Amino acid sequence: MRFSLPPDTIAFIGRTKELAAITHTVTTAAEHGGVVAIHAIDGMPGVGKTTLAVHAAHQLTQRYPDRQLFLDLKAHTAGHQPTDPADLLRADGIDPKQLPDRLDARIALWRDRMAGRQALLVLDNVASTAQVVPLLPSSPHVLVLITSRRRLGDLHHAVHLHLKVLPHADAVAMFLRLVPRAANELEAVATLVQACEYLPLAIAITARRFAAHDTWTMTDLLAEVKTSRRRLLTLTSEDTTVQAAFDRSYRHLPPQRQRFFRLIGLAPGVDTDSYAAAARAGTSLDDAMNQLDRLYHDHLLEETSPHRYRMHDLVRTYARTLTKPQDGPDQAFDRLLDYYRHTAAVAMDTAYPHEREHRPRVPPSRTPSPTPPNPAAALGWLDNELPNLLAATKSATDHSRQAHLLHLSTILHRHLHTRGRFHDAETLHQQALSAARATGDQTAELNALTGLGHTHRLQGRHEQATDHYQQALRLAHASGHRPGELLALTGLANSHRMQGRYQQAADHYQRVLDMARQIGHRNWQYEAWQGLGRLQHTNGNPQAALTHHQQALALATDLGQPDDQARAHDGLAHAHLAMHQPEQARTHWQHALDILTRLGVDQAEETTPRPSATTSPTPRTTSEPLRKNGSQAP
Repeated sequence: MRFSLPPDTIAFIGRTKELAAITHTVTTAAEHGGVVAIHAIDGMPGVGKTTLAVHAAHQLTQRYPDRQLFLDLKAHTAGHQPTDPADLLRADGIDPKQLPDRLDARIALWRDRMAGRQALLVLDNVASTAQVVPLLPSSPHVLVLITSRRRLGDLHHAVHLHLKVLPHADAVAMFLRLVPRAANELEAVATLVQACEYLPLAIAITARRFAAHDTWTMTDLLAEVKTSRRRLLTLTSEDTTVQAAFDRSYRHLPPQRQRFFRLIGLAPGVDTDSYAAAARAGTSLDDAMNQLDRLYHDHLLEETSPHRYRMHDLVRTYARTLTKPQDGPDQAFDRLLDYYRHTAAVAMDTAYPHEREHRPRVPPSRTPSPTPPNPAAALGWLDNELPNLLAATKSATDHSRQAHLLHLSTILHRHLHTRGRFHDAETLHQQALSAARATGDQTAELNALTGLGHTHRLQGRHEQATDHYQQALRLAHASGHRPGELLALTGLANSHRMQGRYQQAADHYQRVLDMARQIGHRNWQYEAWQGLGRLQHTNGNPQAALTHHQQALALATDLGQPDDQARAHDGLAHAHLAMHQPEQARTHWQHALDILTRLGVDQAEETTPRPSATTSPTPRTTSEPLRKNGSQAP
């Protein structure tokens, strides 16, 4: 049998670059002579590797008139032995009785039969480079297309194509080609292919299921799909499912890697690095790095950036269906929360070192964690991990891990505001407020109320900000929490000033200054001087403003708080400018800019100070002091 290609599919869409790459390789091989044109196509289960290989083969049949052979090597098919050259020889018409007994003799016979032939060979479902090398002919007029779920890194002479899911437009076009009657429901089709995460196999199955039900609308199909993400795994048009495709990859993993796969599939967030994976699996960093790399080469993970990996959503859903009680999912979740809490605290201490004493001290991580060498690296870690940290806090809320939630709320507050993530900050503080009230932790409640006030004020929602500050003030006053009163009073003063209520603002700033002097808290004295300076500037008294900001700068310098120094320099610059002294103003602004550049601040904020929940690993009682974080640069 010289021609055994399966039929091409009408549903083939896109893959223009990949087809062009194959054609280019064929042309290049023909020009140089003596070179076998080999393409290795790899990708996750269901992404369309075989479909691409078969389609490309049909496009090139005229170039290879002597042989067009397709052979499934069944690398991931249960109950089948790996293919050897005997299978190809039988496919090429050799009588089984004439097959040599030894492997090297079969290889030689196979290559001899291909000598001088213009042949096209599709080797589908390959397990490894070692499996495929004996099957490669030596004729310079042969094109070999190989598909595998693994990256065949040792196949050095091949052109490697790593197939990804379809772009949105191609996914929609594929669905419509399979079911043209859906063309009048394009919005629903777009929603459906997005739910399928653009995986061709999932799109094909849902399209065939829709085609089999003449009475269905796209709304009916979406209702079935959206019942559960797991429904997409088991949905079938006849006997094919996405889950079955994933099963064929999963069952070939060794037991340790299967457990690792199941556990990282449970992690909240969008991606992972080796540290977070080690925490989840309770393993060493080296083992986590190795397991991630192996799963990446098996196309059960995608690499989003160097050493960062994510699961396709359907793969993640599949992994979660496999969870076993002996995996210890609850313990794995606690290890991950401990890791995120500890590492976020370390990163914040590195990025904002002058505020270290004002953040809660948390227990060390039980698994390896990175130590950022400098503020830039710390800010990079915080930015990269922020989506995962926020997902972790939501999961902590959902699973009643109040201590983690309350700590992360305080730890992350400053960075969320620095990056302008006010919606995330509001969500986080609202979750913390509910948890604090449920547990009766008044210190945590104060933190959450003032955090919400701060977040609302920075968004111009002054009525809500004032309400939260006043709630915090009443709570602090009732419990005799003087630092809490200072915090709430300063928030109210800033809010009044920003609404033009200057006398009320001045009264609150003066109360803060008097109380801070009484208890010897110089951070709050700084805040009062800054606020009074801004008021004097607004009231047209730049000389008085200059005096107040000089007091603030002296305190910030003595306290070693560079971003507060930047704020004071900004206030001094405005005062000098109002006094028609542009050179002095320019000098102070340059000082402020230099400081902010060193700190990596890229979101200006006119600020209220922010408390930390605790300086101990567990939430503290109201009798313990409530501290404040240093405020942020303007």
